[in-house]
Amino acid sequence: METPPLDITQPAVRDYLALVRLQVLTPLSLLLNVATVVACSTLVTPGIGSIARLHPTSITPDMNAIASYVGVIILGQIGYCVILVMAKKPETKVSNL
Repeated sequence: METPPLDITQPAVRDYLALVRLQVLTPLSLLLNVATVVACSTLVTPGIGSIARLHPTSITPDMNAIASYVGVIILGQIGYCVILVMAKKPETKVSNL
């Protein structure tokens, strides 16, 4: 059995790998999430909005409010990914996994 190219017992290598995992996998998962939401919202018909317009009830939510809520969540996630990518401090490298 061959030895790995990096010695992962060293703390500096572990910190570097943790930061790479955090800075690569988190934005990648967000990109995958956004792509899935866009694909599902364009391919699935009828959507929730068209069903709510066809069959309004007293508890039917306002589609503009839901769209703005989802937009704020996505912007917050993008901001979090930007902070992760730009972070260099050791406190940011620590993940609670």
